Amino acid sequence: MKFKRSVHTRVSVFLLLCASMSFCSLSCMEPLPADISAFVRGYPGEVRVVNYNKQYQDWLINVNGTDLFWAGSRFLPQTELSNINKWRPYLDYTYSKKIPDPEDSTIFTKDFIAQLKSDEFYESRRAQNPYYTAFYDALYDCATRGAIEKHIVKISFLGHNLNIHEKLVPAIKRVEKEIYLLKDKEIKHKVTPEYGTVQFFLEQIADIQGYSWREVSDTSNPSQHSRGIAIDILPKEWSTKNMYWRWRADWDDDWMLLSLDRRWMPALDVVKAFEKEGFIWGGKWYLWDDMHFEYRPELFF
Repeated sequence: MKFKRSVHTRVSVFLLLCASMSFCSLSCMEPLPADISAFVRGYPGEVRVVNYNKQYQDWLINVNGTDLFWAGSRFLPQTELSNINKWRPYLDYTYSKKIPDPEDSTIFTKDFIAQLKSDEFYESRRAQNPYYTAFYDALYDCATRGAIEKHIVKISFLGHNLNIHEKLVPAIKRVEKEIYLLKDKEIKHKVTPEYGTVQFFLEQIADIQGYSWREVSDTSNPSQHSRGIAIDILPKEWSTKNMYWRWRADWDDDWMLLSLDRRWMPALDVVKAFEKEGFIWGGKWYLWDDMHFEYRPELFF
């Protein structure tokens, strides 16, 4: 999934990258990693390249005035470089272009299924390295609850109240506009408002949850909800369908094999509308969370 760009936008992105590199010495021969370029393009004006530091053999990145070393997408200050193995990379997975299907044995191999069923799986989630939070702290001013709540605003989204970081409001409003246009298109073409359509999705929304100061289940990492950049869309009812792996795993050891038609999902056109604005959907994770969207524009480049 890629953002749609006009010629003007592509030129702007090129100029942005050139500007970000203007601080790098002409003698710098290190090629800029594509992953760093993804952050520069994903957060224009907020993430830029300072230089390649020969002493530490790493790129120095500036995030809203805070200098951090790339450190394999860990975004660490110089004082933490000696502890690099303590911290988890931000880019620790690739966002899938399609929904991982439990019937695909090339993905859900016997070994992978056994791993997900094992007690060690839950223990490893609890024991996994945390992310060093300096990148998000600089980007969203979210180091403390008091700090982040100064940036949380209440808006109307798809007919419901939503508490979200102020920086995301323009993107959220574009998502909303696109979803309503999709609904109007369905009505114009006399599409029946049944499960899988945008009309049905909108009619079934019971609540939309955004900001919430909390950690990710089974881990010590702050949830993206605690930064105001994640959204959960809950339907009025989901009948015999399921929407979150953890709720299923509490009583079903074979939760990872649940067929896609037994999972509640938003209309796929709705997912695409979010993705076009830089939001990933939790339904494309192996640990599926079909109600969940979060802002991660760097994963689309």
